[in-house]
Amino acid sequence: MRSWYCAVAGLAVALSGAAVLGQDYVYIPNDNENSPGASNNAFPFNGGSPMRVQQVFAASQFGGQSGAITEIAFRVDESTGDPFSSGNIDTEVRLCHTSVNPTAMSTTFASNYGSDVTLVYDGFLSLSSSGSGFDIVIGIDDSFIYDGVSNLLVEYKVFNGAGTTQFDAAGTAVGEGGLSTIDRLWAFGAEATTGSSNGDDGYVTRLTIEPAGGYVLTVRGTCPGTLTIEWRGATPSRQQGLVFGNSQGSTIIPNGPCQGTMLGVQGQVRLVNTFSTGNGSGSVNGPAGTSACGHYLQLVESGSCNTSNVRQIP
Repeated sequence: MRSWYCAVAGLAVALSGAAVLGQDYVYIPNDNENSPGASNNAFPFNGGSPMRVQQVFAASQFGGQSGAITEIAFRVDESTGDPFSSGNIDTEVRLCHTSVNPTAMSTTFASNYGSDVTLVYDGFLSLSSSGSGFDIVIGIDDSFIYDGVSNLLVEYKVFNGAGTTQFDAAGTAVGEGGLSTIDRLWAFGAEATTGSSNGDDGYVTRLTIEPAGGYVLTVRGTCPGTLTIEWRGATPSRQQGLVFGNSQGSTIIPNGPCQGTMLGVQGQVRLVNTFSTGNGSGSVNGPAGTSACGHYLQLVESGSCNTSNVRQIP
């Protein structure tokens, strides 16, 4: 990425404190955000053949958070997983609200659907992991808005034989499910109509939820490589500054046109690009080098000095 220091746009910055801002991530099960799940799981991304898998997440895991789900992420299993890189995984992903509880999933896939089944990904996935953290990321369309109060169903259809590694999974580690917060249904064959819930409860999952409405930044792609920067909810025709920081935190703009504005990034904060928002939404593409991976981006708008959410570079 190009590195223009904030002075280029009159945004001279000074670091101030290190208060970490709230993230727009939901970890399911909540208890496994920072600790491994009790099991590991191959299905569907290490199953070696076409598969259909549904997972149901209890509403209690979302803490009332609602908005557009923009990413689904996993991590490798701490004991049986390895770093990997795998491409051309022919995949469909669907989301819906459901009245079905994790502990009472039907063995008929269609019976677990709610009324708003939404196709959010249809294409060939490239998945990879360095073996650390939730770095196996699927960027999905932001067309599904989670309501914050319903159980959520996520469905994966894999049409070819994906081979990755064992992912971290929830469960009881004795080959059976048992959690009230998450469960799965699986079958060999992407168009299977019935399946089995035997085994663990499925992947420990991180969902990225962007607030419905508002000034929202989304970052897609893999790093190093080409990133797609998307935004919505900006003021039409206003200039936007894309700001980079090493970590989330607090940075005050001490002078200039946006004096006093609090940014949500800190550590070597710099401006990496500027662009006009047109009608308030759009996207740009650009390269990201190794030194950018895992760090953070945010938009700040000229005139209004509005700031977007903070997004991590995947």
